[in-house]
Amino acid sequence: MLRINEMINRSQSHITALPKIAIGNYDFIPSELNLYVGNEKIKLQKNECAVLALLVQKSPNVVNKNEILESVWDDVDLKQKEASLHNILSSLRNKLSKDKNIVIETIPKIGWKLTVNRIEFYTD
Repeated sequence: MLRINEMINRSQSHITALPKIAIGNYDFIPSELNLYVGNEKIKLQKNECAVLALLVQKSPNVVNKNEILESVWDDVDLKQKEASLHNILSSLRNKLSKDKNIVIETIPKIGWKLTVNRIEFYTD
């Protein structure tokens, strides 16, 4: 139980350490697990937030599938989590669909790449 709690805290601190981030027309606030577009608030799941944060940090570079899996799930059977990762990416694409300039591109057999016209990090 202690090990599980430690893993959760480690992944949470990675997410919440990021400032508010402008991604295209969206404001991404990792500490709240929320995206904002205009006056609309879009709730993210913890793993969606972690994947989006990693894609933003690495943009415009390709993020390797194993890097995402290891960053989000730590010490679990990563092969089992591949389907979850694909579902998360599909959900993120849907949630970011209000800005057509945001693209999460699949790079076959390698990973994913976030392409967007604007990423700005705010300290507050």
